[in-house]
Amino acid sequence: MALITNGSLLTNIQFLELCEWVRISLDGPDSEIFARYHGRSLGEFDKVVRRIKLFCAEAQERKNRKERCAEVGIGCLTQPEDLGVVPSMVRFCVEEFNGLDYLQFRPLVVNRIDDPTLNGGGWDKAPLESLESFVRSLEVVEGEAGGLRVVWSRDKYQTLFSKGYGKNYDRCHRHFLESVISADCCIYICCHTQGQEPFR
Repeated sequence: MALITNGSLLTNIQFLELCEWVRISLDGPDSEIFARYHGRSLGEFDKVVRRIKLFCAEAQERKNRKERCAEVGIGCLTQPEDLGVVPSMVRFCVEEFNGLDYLQFRPLVVNRIDDPTLNGGGWDKAPLESLESFVRSLEVVEGEAGGLRVVWSRDKYQTLFSKGYGKNYDRCHRHFLESVISADCCIYICCHTQGQEPFR
């Protein structure tokens, strides 16, 4: 079992013993970027950062005692204008979160099935040179940085180079492999369908 959360309401640390891994969506090294992705107040960023530090400290203690413990990671969504965020996010995570296991970068790609007019997170408007620069910046930071494992969704970024990228398919078979329990305690077939009544 795994947990993906924005961290804002997560206070009980029991998930550390129940999950294989947890990913907290921080999406940037400062409150402005966090607010852009989450639509939350600027103060929410500091609250989530404090919680991640608490989770990392507890996870480190559990690992030191050789107890079962989830890997704790941070997720960072990106759009074309976030090129400069990649190295600063790595630095921020290394400096702020002692015991954090991983940092994952992935592109914001919207679901065009629900609304074909959506622009795919801005990637479809980005010049090819920008995409290539972005991928190069991810390749530079990939691996280990100050004890932190830095990963990126290589396959998702590579699809950005293809025409008509995005979730523009009409059938997905992944739901046979996983499901999602959302914050409202409802079960959906995947994270892309949560909140949509037909998939509940």
